[in-house]
Amino acid sequence: MESLMQDVRYGFRMLLRKPGFAAVALLTLALGIGANTAIFSLVNAVLLRPLPFAGPDRLSLIKQSLPKLGWLDLSTSAGEFLDYRDGNRVFDEIAGFTDQSLNLTGQGEPERVQAARVSAGLFSLLGVQPQQGRTFSPEEDQPGNEHVVILSHGLWQRHFGSDPNIAGKVVRLDDKPFTVVGVMPPRFQFPYAWTAFSKPAELWIPLALTDQEKKIRGSDFQYGVIGRLKPGVTIEQAQADIDSAAETVHEQYPNIYGDVQVIPSVVNVKDDAVKKVNTFLWILLGTVGLVLLIACANLANLLLARAVTRQKEMAIRSALGASSLRISRQLFTESILLALFGGALGLLVAAWAMDLLIRFGPRDVPRLSEVRLDWKVLGFTILVSILTGILFGLAPILQRSRLNLNEILKDAGGRASSSGGAGRLRNVLVVFETASALVLLIGAALLINSFIRLLRVPPGFDPEGVVIAQTALPAARYQKSAQLKTAQRQILDRLAELPGVQAVGVTTNLPLVGDRGIGFAIEGDPAETVNTAYNAWVSNDYFRALGIQLRSGRSFTDDDRDDTQPVVVVNETMQRRYWPEGDVLGERIKWGGWSDAWLTIVGVVSDVKVSTLEAETKPAIYMPIFQIPRARSNVIYVVRSSGDAAGVSAAIRREIRAVDSELPVYDIRTMNQVVADSVSERRFTMVLLVTFAIVALLLAAIGLYGVMSYTVTERTREIGIRMALGAARRDVLMLVVGRGMSLAFLGVALGLGAAFALTRVMKNLLFEISAADPGTFIAVAVVLTAVAFVACWIPARRATAMDPMMVLRYE
Repeated sequence: MESLMQDVRYGFRMLLRKPGFAAVALLTLALGIGANTAIFSLVNAVLLRPLPFAGPDRLSLIKQSLPKLGWLDLSTSAGEFLDYRDGNRVFDEIAGFTDQSLNLTGQGEPERVQAARVSAGLFSLLGVQPQQGRTFSPEEDQPGNEHVVILSHGLWQRHFGSDPNIAGKVVRLDDKPFTVVGVMPPRFQFPYAWTAFSKPAELWIPLALTDQEKKIRGSDFQYGVIGRLKPGVTIEQAQADIDSAAETVHEQYPNIYGDVQVIPSVVNVKDDAVKKVNTFLWILLGTVGLVLLIACANLANLLLARAVTRQKEMAIRSALGASSLRISRQLFTESILLALFGGALGLLVAAWAMDLLIRFGPRDVPRLSEVRLDWKVLGFTILVSILTGILFGLAPILQRSRLNLNEILKDAGGRASSSGGAGRLRNVLVVFETASALVLLIGAALLINSFIRLLRVPPGFDPEGVVIAQTALPAARYQKSAQLKTAQRQILDRLAELPGVQAVGVTTNLPLVGDRGIGFAIEGDPAETVNTAYNAWVSNDYFRALGIQLRSGRSFTDDDRDDTQPVVVVNETMQRRYWPEGDVLGERIKWGGWSDAWLTIVGVVSDVKVSTLEAETKPAIYMPIFQIPRARSNVIYVVRSSGDAAGVSAAIRREIRAVDSELPVYDIRTMNQVVADSVSERRFTMVLLVTFAIVALLLAAIGLYGVMSYTVTERTREIGIRMALGAARRDVLMLVVGRGMSLAFLGVALGLGAAFALTRVMKNLLFEISAADPGTFIAVAVVLTAVAFVACWIPARRATAMDPMMVLRYE
């Protein structure tokens, strides 16, 4: 232990003696280790850390798909939830849940909050207890008794000022009184965004299925089902059991399931959570790992150069009796000490990077808010620091083993020089850095190319100058459809009168925000034929407000009332798919959700991207919102204006509140923000990979520059002799640059081969570009070669500036 402490103290003194070397090494390590720690913390939170529930491995979701309609990854209807709950033999418990947005009023500013209706047994199934109060009782999970609520910790703090006596108090949700019975602990979150909910719930109310809801099967797929498997039951066994239960139900209701194939699936909750980000996160972790290896190669080269200046020191220590093992231990101690200091700085870099990840990461990355430094991340950082120290510390030890210490001591000039083996090792490290940087640069370039192509996809509407806002009319005060429609018309009229407003519309669904599909029938088709299309209920001026072009026919007018012939407008894709050779105007379709009447097509509008810019355009059916007998309480107002977005947003809020002062106005943003949010995940992926690729490029360039600078220094006497004997400066320049570029070309060649193999794992992250796109490969290779040339040219230029007489006189 005493000798180890001596090594540590000596290593610390050596670092202080060379502050420039220490600063460069620590900065390189801090970046490499910090990036790895930050990304590992993300992988740990999303992929590795168990869900914060009791026995998370036994929690499973029951989902459904309708392959004939192309609908995948759906939830269940209320009736199917009860069928699976009562008909299975593999789950200890099963609970249902669904989303619901509610107006929270009566205390402070009106607020629209995301709620979840859940079975009374959900919290016990998850093994989670409230921080205050209690959960729901079975009696409260019945219609008429369901006016109780459990608050999230965040809502309790934000809206109720952390009131310690909140339990038992009454709050108003959609103008109905609800008694608070509990507050959940911090960080509790269910459902997550990945369970088909756009936002995590901020409060919970009992599911309390009505008799009408219980009868619904084969439609209205909005009820999530979660269950806890019995001990020893596998997912495969559960799947077989649920298949059997579904078959029984399908036989019991042939009129519902005869033409519609509903297939259930049992999936692990965590597997379902991470399926969309699994590949991306592992690619990201591999990327930062490669950056760290490049940093290690750089440090190894620095240590090799530094070891040359310490050759006499090592030789004298050996001559005085120090064993090879003792000297190697000293060198290892210095490397580990350097790595640990770099790891400590890396933790600071990681903490800053984690804050950026949480703040700017896309909302649909599950558990992103749970990214934090914990014992596992800290252990990872320590382990990576030690392994890094060992890795770059091997280089000077291997170099020392090849030195002839007697020759070093006999060297009369006292000039240290490196062995041929050390030179070859430095060359290998430079080639590795160049090849690795090329792989990362190609990956980043492919993502940039994909992102640019994605942004060039026309969304089908004009987002400039458009502001949207949502509100919801509570059913307790707006019980009839006529009341809802009257209030919505009043809001439209007030918004249309605002200065600078050019058009105003209202809709139930917005492009790039929600994908609501319906099934419909075409007049003249066989009765068993079922078609699907995107659907939105819109007002007369909606298309003009959003900049959607009318291609033929007409839009909706005030004459389209609930007592006139029902009409619809379709998009161009629907016209091409179902009426490729004829005029669609005047054709009729039927949708059971409106009425049994046939709906006449009166207009065709341009295609609009519905879910994402990259998704295939779907057939779309637009319906006049004020002609449909039913009414929607939750709608989106679309305002096209020439004014400032902030001023328009404030005016929209004011005018909606003028109609009803207790209406919450929320999700106010521009359509440009909507478009930007729709590509946020791709932007996030691209920015991270581009950042790491740039770091890798800089490290590779610095590494090549360092090797060539050292080569020039080492060959000063040779260069001086060449120039004294008549060598032209151009020849010296070509000598140095040629040697460096030969390493760069070799690294580029190896990198191209590696990139061709490795970028294939990125194909799901790319859009309209091949993972082996030759243009990208060539362009990146040219850029890296140019950077390498500059890194070689600078020390070569310095070599040509030497005065050969001064060099020879020094020698």
